[in-house]
Amino acid sequence: MKTNLLAAALAIACASCAHYEPEPLDPVAEHDVLAARGPTREQPETAGALPSELFPIAAEVAVDDGLTQAEANALALFHSPSLVAARGELRLKGAELLRSGLLPNPELFLGPRLATEGGALIFPASLSVEIPLGGRLGAEKGRAAAELEAARFQLLNREAEVLVSVRQRFVRIAGLTARREILTAMAHTSEAALNRTVDLVRAGEADRVALGLASLHRDEAGRDLRDTEIALARSQVELLTFIGLLPNSSIAVHASRKLLAPVAVPQAGDRSSMLGHARLRALEAAYKAREHGLEGEVARQYPSLRIGPDFESDDGQASVGLGLSISLPIFDSNAGGIAVATEHRAMGRAAWRAALVDLAARESLARMNLHAANALLDVLRTRTLPAAESAEKALEARLRIGQTTLIEVLATRGAIARARLRDVELMQEVATRSLEALWYSGLLLAPPGDSGSDGRKER
Repeated sequence: MKTNLLAAALAIACASCAHYEPEPLDPVAEHDVLAARGPTREQPETAGALPSELFPIAAEVAVDDGLTQAEANALALFHSPSLVAARGELRLKGAELLRSGLLPNPELFLGPRLATEGGALIFPASLSVEIPLGGRLGAEKGRAAAELEAARFQLLNREAEVLVSVRQRFVRIAGLTARREILTAMAHTSEAALNRTVDLVRAGEADRVALGLASLHRDEAGRDLRDTEIALARSQVELLTFIGLLPNSSIAVHASRKLLAPVAVPQAGDRSSMLGHARLRALEAAYKAREHGLEGEVARQYPSLRIGPDFESDDGQASVGLGLSISLPIFDSNAGGIAVATEHRAMGRAAWRAALVDLAARESLARMNLHAANALLDVLRTRTLPAAESAEKALEARLRIGQTTLIEVLATRGAIARARLRDVELMQEVATRSLEALWYSGLLLAPPGDSGSDGRKER
């Protein structure tokens, strides 16, 4: 009977235990999974809400007909390595919350022994539970809950960073595409000018100097075009890698020129929006976790109470009692743990302050660069581009009546192309810096539940 009692106790104790299930890593299978990424009909979940007009998210993804910004956003939310890591950290903190603040498992003691006289069997048994005093369990629960909140805000921050980076990469690709169009036209013009110069040299109407200048101009235009095409291909590969796809030259990235349009940035106001930035909220929750950590270390200096019933059977005579034990903090009062937790709390405050200074500096720099780019773009469009267009019309008129030289043609065409390239560069700069100013100031991200729009739109 006593053996059956022992077996029953062990069976009850192990009934709720989880079982180990191995999941070996198969490199070939993992590669196939990565290669199959792309088409999906699943709706990605987001921790926050970004403006859907700036960050559309496709409900269905099909990259066979090209990759749009909405599809790239959806894929990034599914597969971006930084978001995968952030979600893993969130699940980890959730699992830690499940085991925090719980009483230690009770201890069952069974110790049958033989008496020295008569050989009678003595069967003692006891059950004890440890009860920490001083609020240690509540502090552990609070710390785990705060760490989970910090992980949630960190995921929110990462999601916004990823979607902002995706849009900036599309802006860069749109700028490089526009630059390629300008340089392609310039290369064709240079090739035509070289062919015309060759004909003039054969007719004796131009010398070898003019031919050398035309050839040099053609070579420079072709080199600039090749450099731009390489930069465009590199940017597309970097985009695919960033959103978690294997580089695939068959996937065409569709970056509309509309992405180069400026984004409205409100004037700098109070810091309330910045103080609600997801990065600061994550550090604020992390500081709260460190507060609870210090609270727990202080509680550890108080004793733990162990209490429980005991039973003993001696040659058919049973006795029942109640045991009580307590640890006395005489030699170790946890002074070291308290000191470490106090320093961790101070470091958490310093990290929050440093993050606020960093965000304020980045916002200020982004607004400064945005203002400078807008000023240069205004000058370019009010003076330089109109002058270039007038020069182009005058050149075409002089070409029709044959009153211009090859050097004038090459210089004018080059100046016009440079003005248009500069216009594209400044548009790209304005689009990029405006996003940065909105993001660093905390004006871009709406906290969960604060917006009726979830940003999930079709492509």
